[in-house]
Amino acid sequence: MKAYLPNSGSLEELLIPGRVILVTQNPGGGLPLRVAGTIDEDGNAIMIDSLKINEIFPAIINNIPSLKGYSISQREVRYKNARFDFLLEKEGEKLILEIKGCTLFTQDVASFPDAPTKRGVKHLKLLSDLQSDLKGGILFLIQKPVKYFLPNFHTDLEFAREIFKAKDKILIEAISLKWDEELNLIEDSISKVEIPWEATKPFLEDKGVYLILMFNEKDKQISFSRGLREKSALFPRGFYIYTGSALKGLSSRIKRHIKKEGKNFWHIDYIKRHMKTLKAITIKSPNKIECEIANELMTIADSYILNFGSSDCNCKSHLLYFQKDPRKMDKFIKTILKFRFDIIKDIVERTSQW
Repeated sequence: MKAYLPNSGSLEELLIPGRVILVTQNPGGGLPLRVAGTIDEDGNAIMIDSLKINEIFPAIINNIPSLKGYSISQREVRYKNARFDFLLEKEGEKLILEIKGCTLFTQDVASFPDAPTKRGVKHLKLLSDLQSDLKGGILFLIQKPVKYFLPNFHTDLEFAREIFKAKDKILIEAISLKWDEELNLIEDSISKVEIPWEATKPFLEDKGVYLILMFNEKDKQISFSRGLREKSALFPRGFYIYTGSALKGLSSRIKRHIKKEGKNFWHIDYIKRHMKTLKAITIKSPNKIECEIANELMTIADSYILNFGSSDCNCKSHLLYFQKDPRKMDKFIKTILKFRFDIIKDIVERTSQW
């Protein structure tokens, strides 16, 4: 049965086959049911209904340290060519506040957004440039208890850079929440979450690792080099992930690989014309971790193409084969989240011990 999903994010890390989905009746809607939340692998109930996330704010405003003493004077506030969630007031001071529900997290780290958000970038720019009688603020409501919050520079580098510019101009706060299985808010769960600004600075550069996910619709023999070192292999029907890196210009490198035309230079250039490119996944990093990621993904892949993309390292291959779409595999999602966020958590906790 189909259900209406009131959330514009990708939710790829939550809506994995086999997960429990929490639904409610959807009176007056085009579909009979409405998705309210899901249960993650640890048994946490996660609210994913964007409207419900905003609706709880009036009930918790006094539990948020930076907002104590404020009252809501207006909802759905228009400023210039944008609309914000709330106008707050305290002793004559006015604060325009935007609420962002955060549903992307690992065990200890939450991040926003889970998909590129031009609207979010626009909000940050406007909030940073308010008239002198107004303050701006953005509040991230994280739908699970975590230790740290990070802007998602892996998925939306523009948003991450913009929020770094804004951090000394506007109020930025992250709060974690916890829900019971009927999606009632557990009131004493409200907690402020640390934003480790300094530790994440090195990740704002356009460099790191990329994964190109492709689909091969039928078995075929493909050559992936030529000349004295000509190589070819049988590529079975299924999904392929190519792992590469760029020490600068990561975005440009990905665009080049996704384009079908152009000269053949890397191994992937020879095969991309024979397959459908489904997605590019980026893992921003100041360190060279391409081989580490490829080798860890190899442990969950069904097979690999020997010596593909690994002529300058000791890896068996940087092209892995999956019979089924890896985006629907819990182990694949965990591996991506580990290299995207857990590494930064380790940096933060190591630094705090010095």
